[in-house]
Amino acid sequence: LRARNCPEQAVSETESFLDKFRWYEPLLTSHAAALCDLARWEDAKRVLEMWQGSQHMEMQMVIKRIRAERPDLYGSE
Repeated sequence: LRARNCPEQAVSETESFLDKFRWYEPLLTSHAAALCDLARWEDAKRVLEMWQGSQHMEMQMVIKRIRAERPDLYGSE
């Protein structure tokens, strides 16, 4: 959906799975990336907060994207 420029739909279709599959990094990464596409930086950061130390490459790319766009969300970390 993101590749088809439909980030709103990507967010809505993945949202219902977040609680049940909170451990599944690809789902969280896709959801957070779609939030970034919508400039919903705070929401994207919140989705990924528990996985900050993850080595999942795509997730790290989304975290870097958030940090680049909104460094203020990370303070002096």
